[in-house]
Amino acid sequence: MPARTWYDGEPVDLDERGWTRLVPTFLGMGFRLAVPDPAALARAEDGARAVAALAGADPDARPWEHLRTAWAGPVDVLGGWERHLVNGLGRPWTRVVPAGPGSPASGPQVLEERVSPWPWPAGSPTAGLPMISRLEAATVHEDGVLLLRTDAAGVLRTSSAGTPYLLLDGRWVRPVGGPWTGWAVEREDARTGAEAVGIGPDELDAATVLFAVGGHGEVSVSRRRPPPRRTPQE
Repeated sequence: MPARTWYDGEPVDLDERGWTRLVPTFLGMGFRLAVPDPAALARAEDGARAVAALAGADPDARPWEHLRTAWAGPVDVLGGWERHLVNGLGRPWTRVVPAGPGSPASGPQVLEERVSPWPWPAGSPTAGLPMISRLEAATVHEDGVLLLRTDAAGVLRTSSAGTPYLLLDGRWVRPVGGPWTGWAVEREDARTGAEAVGIGPDELDAATVLFAVGGHGEVSVSRRRPPPRRTPQE
């Protein structure tokens, strides 16, 4: 399926270069959502609406209606609003692109586990929403490494490979208060019976298994050993 773009509900002809030039005009106020299956559409649209509500902007229902009637495989849905100094937010843009590599069919990745030295920004008003920028993800990405993101208090929030799941005292848990949990995470919750809890340094060290689930259901497995704790000076 080729990429498709809408502006305020109307299809427009825009190539990847044009979209790349457009995105900076959102000034970060946009969304990026993984939609691995038609069953995930409602949950993903809720995520787009959550970003729109934070921005005080109008969401666009037309792209989601298109996906419900013309599903053609896993996609990523991106969108946002041009921001103007005088007139405020513009009308909504939405782009649907085929999902990239790294699908569940490729099997789990086994990665070296580390704790990121950059705290997860728990106090940001956009923390937890499916924001469009990949700058933070690119900053913490390192090939072959599963970087765990903790907040300033050392509480686990997320990872560079998606939502972490830990086996702790014989039960599965995942972090509470982390980024937007999509359909793949909801399905994993149902499979494992995982509970969302606060996971501090002691719990992280005590966990015997750790894996992460990405937005399209792709799985990364940690070579589990207690990760080094950051000192207050780091």
